[in-house]
Amino acid sequence: MAAIPEHESEAERTAVISRKIPVPARYLFAAHASADHISRWFGPVGYPVTSCDYDFRVGGRWRMVMTSPDGVEGPPFGGTILDIEPNRRIVYSNRFEDGVGGEMNLRNAGDEMIHTVTFDEVGGFTTVTVSILFATVAMKEEFLGIGMLEGISSGLDQWEAVAKILAA
Repeated sequence: MAAIPEHESEAERTAVISRKIPVPARYLFAAHASADHISRWFGPVGYPVTSCDYDFRVGGRWRMVMTSPDGVEGPPFGGTILDIEPNRRIVYSNRFEDGVGGEMNLRNAGDEMIHTVTFDEVGGFTTVTVSILFATVAMKEEFLGIGMLEGISSGLDQWEAVAKILAA
C-alpha cells in the first residue's frame, strides 16, 4: 500500500455517493449480505459478476470477477469484511489482486480502498451512502477518472431492483 502523504486528509481522499431508495433497509442489507444476491447487482450494468466468493462476516474474505459485455473476464478484486452492523452499516476493504487492474493498467490499483456503506431508513425509504476512502489523492483521482462513481451509481440501480424483489 502506498504511504499516505502527510498533507492528504481523509476528506481529500474520500469519494461519496448517496441514493434514496424506496425500500426498507433490511432488504438492501440482505441484498448485500449473500454471494447469491450481491452477484446480481454489484458493479455497472453490462458487467456482470461472473465469479463471487463472499464470506459475509467480520474478518471474512470476499473476491469477485466481472465480465465485460464482449465476454472478457476482468481482473479479480476483493478484500476483507471489516465491520457489520445489521441494517445500518457494512465496511470492507477492496483492491485489485494483480496490482494494475488488468488491461486498465492503473498506477494505484494495488493500493487498498476502504468502502463504508451506510443505511439510513426513514418511513420505509432508505438513504444508502457509499463512502470510499482511497489510499492517496492520486488513487482517488485515477479511479474517479475511469468512471468509478458512475459504475457505483449503475450498481445502485441494480441493487435497488434486487432489494425490491426481496421485499415483494
